[in-house]
This record gives sequence, C-alpha cells and structure tokens, in this order.
Amino acid sequence: MISSAIVFEDKVLFGSDDSNFYALNVETGQPEWIVETGARRSSPMVADGVVYFGGDDQLLRAVDAETGEKV
Repeated sequence: MISSAIVFEDKVLFGSDDSNFYALNVETGQPEWIVETGARRSSPMVADGVVYFGGDDQLLRAVDAETGEKV
C-alpha cells in the first residue's frame, strides 16, 4: 500500500510500510509522535485538528493532530 504525505501546520504526516504512522516536525525532521497500528496505511487527511487514516486491516483511525492520541 502506498501512502502520500501531507503537511498540516508544523508537521509532515504519513503512513509507512513498517506499520507506523508518523508526524515529523517540518523544520527538523524529528518525530513529534508515532502511532503503532500493526497495519500498512493509506493517505491521511485532516479535519478540525483530527488526522484520519485507514490501513490494510480495513480500519479507519482518528488521532489528534497535535498529540497523536486516539480520539
């Protein structure tokens, strides 16, 4: 599964084939948060500060864009 990256505020958001979803600081490239999901990801979208992304496990996930916490 291929995932496109998006930029939201000061973060680059993307899924990876290592079964993690990443938020990297746009200036430093350092991780702001990482969500371990156990599934490869589809491309994310953000609405009202919530990041939505799916996976090849057929689940839709929603996390806070600032913290990565499940909402």
